[in-house]
Amino acid sequence: MKITRSVLQSRVDRLNVVLNRPSTAWTRLEKPAKDGHNMRSNEGCFVLSSNSPGDGWTRYSLSQIVGENGGESTVSPTCNAQEMWAYLRGVFDVLDSEYTHRFDDALQPLQNLIQSAKNLLDAKDKTNVSFREALKAAIAKVEGAK
Repeated sequence: MKITRSVLQSRVDRLNVVLNRPSTAWTRLEKPAKDGHNMRSNEGCFVLSSNSPGDGWTRYSLSQIVGENGGESTVSPTCNAQEMWAYLRGVFDVLDSEYTHRFDDALQPLQNLIQSAKNLLDAKDKTNVSFREALKAAIAKVEGAK
């Protein structure tokens, strides 16, 4: 597979979606700001920066928009296309494992809590009726949101 700028750009676009970042680096304003500029930078957006020094190899780096005036901070090493593809694959591998583990593990304490509450409701002691009704409503609300 030939790695082109558009292939790398599609991976960077996907990274912005996965991390809930702005999809474009700049937003055109309907009317110019007081300083006369009609574009506003979207902080946090990842962009693919490229540099062609004239030796036949284009260098790429992953940058992030960091300021309201469009400042960029490089967050990756400078690489050729194949190396940048491998770098972005590594980023997605880490994100896949982190998000999968975090979200899978996050449900277990909630499931334990629900089971404990159900056990409490099934107990023979029926003394605190208002608490039991509130607990039933909370369980139904949590289980309905799954």
